[in-house]
Amino acid sequence: FKNGPPVSVGVELEWLIQEHRNPRRTIAADRLTAAHDQVRSLPLTSALTFEPGGQLELSSRPAASLMECIDSVAADLDAVRTALQPGGLSLTGLGIDPWQPPR
Repeated sequence: FKNGPPVSVGVELEWLIQEHRNPRRTIAADRLTAAHDQVRSLPLTSALTFEPGGQLELSSRPAASLMECIDSVAADLDAVRTALQPGGLSLTGLGIDPWQPPR
């Protein structure tokens, strides 16, 4: 049981990594691995994982306020997007990939 309002707040965001110009195109495994490695090297405040369905997940640290949480994750999201952009990759906010059937 808990008394009082939440002391901290956090969020988990999942994104698909897709070809920017053609999201229907399958990204070659070696290219996707290179993108993962590049994102792993970023100095993020959020925990970073790659889900079995291929999603990139950012899990924020507990924050004292909603705005602190949003600002922190937004900065990490900007860093990830910037890192993927030169390789022609982008993040898509969908629960599952509508063009790549589950295996």
